[in-house]
Amino acid sequence: MLITTSIIGRRKTAIYVALVAFFATVAGLAYGAWVDARPVWHIALSVAALGFAVTATVRIFGRRQLQEPVGTA
Repeated sequence: MLITTSIIGRRKTAIYVALVAFFATVAGLAYGAWVDARPVWHIALSVAALGFAVTATVRIFGRRQLQEPVGTA
């Protein structure tokens, strides 16, 4: 993480680490549900709902970032 921070910055590194942790968790939950013999539609619906939540969050933060005024030096 330290090398990544020096290359792309703290904010992007934090987002990258959070996304990796999130998607690893989703993959683990989906695999665990599959091993526990959950129906495929249930797993697919759960992953789709999490994907929708991530997409909505990214869009909200993207709009918020566009609305912030850019300061001049």
